[in-house]
Parts: sequence; structure tokens; C-alpha cells
Amino acid sequence: MKCIHINIRQATFILLTFLTSRINMGMYVCIVCNYIALKQILKFEFQMTTKLFV
Repeated sequence: MKCIHINIRQATFILLTFLTSRINMGMYVCIVCNYIALKQILKFEFQMTTKLFV
């Protein structure tokens, strides 16, 4: 399977759906795209938590 190299917003969405559905809409996301998406999610969550405490 070939990865459809996606932009960060798509990668984040696809990673989230992949985590919830495992089927991943018939798409294969490579480790690089997964890593980018994961970093974005973590960054987003970090921003949200810092906003809550500030």
C-alpha cells in the first residue's frame, strides 16, 4: 500500500479516524504522516491545556 502524502490538517483528521475506526477509510497513512499528525495533536492539546491554566 502506498501512502497518500497528505497535509497536516488532513493527517490529523485521518489519524483521529484511524484511531477510532481502525479501517481508516481504505487509506494507508505512512509513519511520517502519522508522526506529523501525532505531533500536531499533541501540540494542539498542549495549547488547550495551557489556555485552561492561564
